[in-house]
Amino acid sequence: MRRRLLNIPVKLLTSHKYRKISLIVIHLIVFTLAYFVACGIFNNMKIQRDWVMDLFLPPLIIILPVKLIIFGLFRQYSSLWKYVNISDLVGICTSAFFSAAAIIGIWHTMMYTMRGPEQAIFREVPESILILDMVLTIFALSGLRVSARLNIEDNLALSSTDRTNLLIAGAGDAGEMLSREIKKFFLNKYKIVGFVDDNPDKIKSIINGYEVLGTSEDIPDICEEYGVQEIAIALPSAKHEQRRRIIRLAEKTNAVCRIIPTLAEITSGSVKVSQMRKIDISDLLSRDEIKLDTQHIHSFINNKTVMVTGAGGSIGSELCRQIAGYGPKELVLLEQAENPLFEIEGQLQGISEMITVSPVIADICDRARVLHIFEHYRPDVVFHAAAHKHVPLMESNPGESVKNNVLGTKNVADAADQHKTEHFVLISSDKAVNPTSVMGSTKRIAEMYTTSLNEKSDTNFTTVRFGNVLGSSSSVVPVFQRQIDEGGPVTVTHPEMTRYFMTIPEACLLVMQAAAMGKGGEVFLLDMGEPVKILELAKDMIKLNGYEPQIDIKIEFTGVRPGEKLFEELSVEGENMLPTDHPKVAIWKTKRIDTAKLGQDIEKLREACQGEDEKQVVQTIREILPEYAFEAEVNKDG
Repeated sequence: MRRRLLNIPVKLLTSHKYRKISLIVIHLIVFTLAYFVACGIFNNMKIQRDWVMDLFLPPLIIILPVKLIIFGLFRQYSSLWKYVNISDLVGICTSAFFSAAAIIGIWHTMMYTMRGPEQAIFREVPESILILDMVLTIFALSGLRVSARLNIEDNLALSSTDRTNLLIAGAGDAGEMLSREIKKFFLNKYKIVGFVDDNPDKIKSIINGYEVLGTSEDIPDICEEYGVQEIAIALPSAKHEQRRRIIRLAEKTNAVCRIIPTLAEITSGSVKVSQMRKIDISDLLSRDEIKLDTQHIHSFINNKTVMVTGAGGSIGSELCRQIAGYGPKELVLLEQAENPLFEIEGQLQGISEMITVSPVIADICDRARVLHIFEHYRPDVVFHAAAHKHVPLMESNPGESVKNNVLGTKNVADAADQHKTEHFVLISSDKAVNPTSVMGSTKRIAEMYTTSLNEKSDTNFTTVRFGNVLGSSSSVVPVFQRQIDEGGPVTVTHPEMTRYFMTIPEACLLVMQAAAMGKGGEVFLLDMGEPVKILELAKDMIKLNGYEPQIDIKIEFTGVRPGEKLFEELSVEGENMLPTDHPKVAIWKTKRIDTAKLGQDIEKLREACQGEDEKQVVQTIREILPEYAFEAEVNKDG
């Protein structure tokens, strides 16, 4: 019965037809009662006829109209009580203050201007009563609004019969915001059981009505005790190691682990804290946020014509998106594949109307077409990301690898040299280090050519090497995901196969940083962090999808494929490394290159490719790169 009575004003307040009238009536009642109580307190709470007739009733003629008008001017009859927040309470305080000031002013004016019988009706009202009335009005209206919101939320909560028990990891600002947004937007979906936080001072404290139940180490026990079905990691500014530890602890439970958006996304206002997503493999493998010299990058790109080859690929498209944020004058997207080019052009169109986006379909192996494009656009900066990257495929198609990775790179580099491009950045690979594959060797020859060209060109040619990127078209991650979606098995080439991994955005950020640092002739290496065993990567992905490795999803070993190494070589430390001003970027000390001989060797490669003689192509590569010949023989013998 009590709940039904409470629901009557709630329905009136939430009804669009009667809401404004209801709010005015409620305010009139509150104004009257607040002034009555103020008069009663002033008279020691003794209700007597003389002060009711002389001190209470006559001033209402002034008090009620003034309050109604001023509260109306501050739009207090338009607010939705179900969404009441601090700004609404500030509005109540402001309206009450100005109302009290206006009433005192009007009352004093009337006292001094009226004469005769009218003055006898309007007795002097002590200012303490009017100030007390203001305070009571604030408390009464604030209490009503908060009570109405809580009652509405309570009704919604009662209407839900099947809610998900949620544990929030992180009792800081993000965790508090998440609990508040869940109350507001996902009330029928989640039931928050509490928080965990590693700050001992927060244990047993209450946040938005929910207790901090323990530390992250207590997650398995708390999940079992409270039947937790989902865990939300609300630590947007925490180090990745801390998040990884919580994810590992969550894996010991049956709960689904989710993570809130990054701090940058939250502060930009593009997403809400409550827009959680499932944990993916990048959350386990990525590292702490990279500190960039954004001013240096800005001066490198801003108001320049920038060309990205391979603009539709995983690296190329992300480079385009990040470059666009630094305000280039024109962004030229060079890509051979039509659909990826169309997609990235559409994404970039909405970023800024100040940037000219020019999509160009071209094959970098078409030298005349490449020279014409450079003649037309005259780029100041070129990021050369176009390449064939798939190791086993290039083993069986060595001529195509040479055409694209060597001859195509030569075409773009020569065009940059001829048209006085300021900076040329070659995106290379860790597989160019002591290459055992055709793909790695062709990338190494491309590095050698651009480095040699730097010695005689006005263009600054630099190279940036890094390892595998998560989510790229040639990455193992989408392959594993597809196999998991199909129910397995997940195929791993060798139990000891190890690779370096980096997220695509992280790689592209460091590419721009290295490019901005380059003076010409450098081969930059990006710090890829700790190497990852592919077998462990497969197990993690299976677990993140809610399955148990070798029980729900089988893992099978298929054998090392042609051209593959068990361990990639990519280190920013060692005798061949030079440090830079950025801790994540180092310079590989290259040996002097015989430019004339390299030119002759590349022409031999061109002839071998034209003859479609795959054995001759591989033999010519070995002649150019003795280290490739040595590693190839080792693999052959093994």
